[in-house]
Amino acid sequence: MTCKLNLMTRIAYERKEKLSLIFLFIVFLLSGCRTEVGEGDHSWNDLVSPHRMTSDMGNYKMHYIDIGKGKPVVLIHGLADSTYSWHENVQTLLQNNFRLVIVDQPGFGQSEIPPEPYVYSIENQSREIVKLTERLQLDRFYLIGHSMGGSIALYISLTYPDKSEKAIVIDPDCFVPPDRFFGSPEMIKLGALVNGRKIAERVMKNFFYDTSKINSIMIDEYVKPMNKPGYWKMLSSARKDYYSSEFDRMTKSYGQIKTPTLIIWGANDKMVPLDYGKQLSELVHGSEIHILNNCGHYSHQECKDVVNPLLVEFLRRE
Repeated sequence: MTCKLNLMTRIAYERKEKLSLIFLFIVFLLSGCRTEVGEGDHSWNDLVSPHRMTSDMGNYKMHYIDIGKGKPVVLIHGLADSTYSWHENVQTLLQNNFRLVIVDQPGFGQSEIPPEPYVYSIENQSREIVKLTERLQLDRFYLIGHSMGGSIALYISLTYPDKSEKAIVIDPDCFVPPDRFFGSPEMIKLGALVNGRKIAERVMKNFFYDTSKINSIMIDEYVKPMNKPGYWKMLSSARKDYYSSEFDRMTKSYGQIKTPTLIIWGANDKMVPLDYGKQLSELVHGSEIHILNNCGHYSHQECKDVVNPLLVEFLRRE
């Protein structure tokens, strides 16, 4: 059963210009109601379904996609995302002879939610991904991460330098954001009033510069995890837990990263400001930054025709 917006919420939403982008993001993420889901992306699921795997991590199972042959590339999605984040990039990487290990972070996508008292800090999320690579016997690998996954790629490069051979970070969540009210009890209660699918569509429009690139198939894939029991609570915990003391240590230690790093940033990113990208490029010695005009937070999807060649050229470079 789909929940309806109550009158006060609808009035507030119609005046969305007075609501912060983060507020809209919260409402989408914390929706506790069952959300209508369509058939989804058939071409994506036909491609990856035979390659979907799970790994028993001890007290939960992690879902990942292991597809292709060649040098391994570990792809890490952002907050409230999943392996589907990479649906516009996988074919190009496969055609250039890379083995792709596309991870659903603990709790996200099709991965199970770890039992309490698991903490969704950057160090724990990163450690679980590294643990998976060890189980797959990947001694050295390339990293590609978007948003929160981008900061995890940076953390792995800093903390596990013997494992990260190259890193590509796309609009990474590389400094602590100004908002601190995400996941509060008030927001959880408000989320329970909201139709997740409608909010998902409106929030996605804030992630893209060209909103015509958003369609119902994409929304299907992004709302699928919202019906997983405990998902909204997990998202609330993840946002609150993530910016740990280890995250602070990382932001103060970017100059110690030795991994060759490519930074890709949408010039029109409303979620993570371009200034963060410029600061990051100055702090990570030897890194290079590509700023994409007319491109938002999901630059790897929205500007795939520019991003995909950048990925391949950087990864193949000697």
